[in-house]
Amino acid sequence: MKIYRNSEHYCDPTSGQALDNIMQERHEEVKKVICELRRLAELSSFSIVERVVLMDNLTGKIYR
Repeated sequence: MKIYRNSEHYCDPTSGQALDNIMQERHEEVKKVICELRRLAELSSFSIVERVVLMDNLTGKIYR
């Protein structure tokens, strides 16, 4: 488990847990998007052959 610290460098587990929850929600959204992409490709008689790379436009984080 990562130790979260505030701007004064004190341990801040409450905000750390909140950030973990937000990141978990974003990961779930990414999984849903990839699932929908696969389903759309299958409906169109295509298949995804290589890794799908997504970038979160809000945070700039890249999901591989």
